Amino acid sequence: MADEICSIITAVRNEQTDPDRSGLVNSYLDIVEQTVTSQHQIILNYEELVKKLENQLITCQQALDESTKREIEQIGLIMEMKMASAKAHLDGGKDSDQECETCEAYEQENKLLTQQNEQQQEIIEKLGQAQDLLMLQYKMLELGMDNELKNIQLAQEEIEALKGGAADGEDQDEENKEKENEEKQDQDAENNGDSDLQETAPGQDVDDIKKDD
Repeated sequence: MADEICSIITAVRNEQTDPDRSGLVNSYLDIVEQTVTSQHQIILNYEELVKKLENQLITCQQALDESTKREIEQIGLIMEMKMASAKAHLDGGKDSDQECETCEAYEQENKLLTQQNEQQQEIIEKLGQAQDLLMLQYKMLELGMDNELKNIQLAQEEIEALKGGAADGEDQDEENKEKENEEKQDQDAENNGDSDLQETAPGQDVDDIKKDD
């Protein structure tokens, strides 16, 4: 997009024929070119930020998936240990202190995993919101560049129209000059004819005049 706009700007510069307008138009084109170049660089920066956000989202999502998987496994182990402890208690046995400590440790770890998953989910949501905001700003910049491109194209069309009008005026001037020359030649020819008639006496032709001489 930026390259296309800059090429149009160059074309418009090359087509400047009116010295009274060229300074103003070139100043406008300088501003447009600087704006477009700046916007293009900003867009590139936004694209880089969006890519980084996408990578962070992927990393966080993978970590969340891994934590969720581990949380599910921990819940399964805790349930198995509780069922084994309950069965032993029903069978008249005594609960193992070690098994209870292990079960409590799993439960504590599972709580930490749950908290970690919630935090990662919040991070993912914030990253998603930031990505949406960046994309919105990116679209606005693209829209601004599209508007600048339309303005430049309109300026180019105006210049073409002015050039066409000047060319038509030159053609009309040439036609008028040719017409004036033809009328002048006709008038000169008519004047020459009248002069010849005045030199010939009434009732005489040119041959008679020559004989008299």
